[in-house]
Amino acid sequence: MLEQVAVQEPEKRRAERAGARPDAPGRTSRRRISTLQIVSVVVATVVVGYLLLPFFWMLKSAFQAPAEITSIPPVWVPTDPSTENFRQALAMMPFGRQMMNSLLVAGVAAAGTAVVASMAAYVTSRFRMRITGIVLGVFIFNQLVPEITRLFPVYFLLERLNLVNTYTGMILTYMGFMLPFAVLVLHGYFQDSCPKTLEEAAYVDGCSHFGAFFRVFLPVSRAGILSIVCVVFLQIWNDFIWASTLLYQGEKTMLQVGLRSFFGQGGAVEYMGPFMAACVLTMLPAVFLFVFVQRYMVSGLSGGAVKG
Repeated sequence: MLEQVAVQEPEKRRAERAGARPDAPGRTSRRRISTLQIVSVVVATVVVGYLLLPFFWMLKSAFQAPAEITSIPPVWVPTDPSTENFRQALAMMPFGRQMMNSLLVAGVAAAGTAVVASMAAYVTSRFRMRITGIVLGVFIFNQLVPEITRLFPVYFLLERLNLVNTYTGMILTYMGFMLPFAVLVLHGYFQDSCPKTLEEAAYVDGCSHFGAFFRVFLPVSRAGILSIVCVVFLQIWNDFIWASTLLYQGEKTMLQVGLRSFFGQGGAVEYMGPFMAACVLTMLPAVFLFVFVQRYMVSGLSGGAVKG
């Protein structure tokens, strides 16, 4: 016994000299994990700052004079905040009309895409057919083709149908491009969102396939459908290529095309403040939509459980 104590005493002293305690074997691993967490927080902070810097620059420039926007070194906080840039932006472009055009096209196209895509994804996820794999494969291939390569064929097709510079042509174009993506996303979501027991209970109660889809399946799956509506709306809201090609004249011009009018003015630096103010106003509907959909997404996920 005395020999064991004599052997353990030098080991304890060596451990204390090395900075570790023999009675805490997990201290080194915990210290290593805490270091990893600190590095992760630092990296995440740098990434978030890098992503939010353009938004901060846009927001502060909307309340600054042109001299402060272009000053070197930069003025990060407005010394004399003013809403003059917003007033000039609303006076230089028909902002209200273009905002309504963008809301109309994006809203109708997003809602129509969600309705059609939910029906198609319900069929592909619930009914096993040989053609299902082919259809999904075509949708995946469609996502691999660059969007710019379809610009001229779609334009000439709409021109023959007299749908260029019309709301109908613009909405149908956006729906056609967003449907494959929406179906692929909802196909995977529908396979797990709605348990088959709820549908079987609806069939026992006398519901048809359409009745089970509209009364049972859609309410439970509203989280995924609202997510698709939000994604499609934001894609259309931020699009410039198709808006400047198919809906570019007169009172039907969309907001994305209207922002380009600032670059046609005499001095680009002089109108930088109103341009930033118009960008801030353009961003507000997308922010409100995201906040609205995020709240209902949480309620939709909590309501998708099997009860009883």
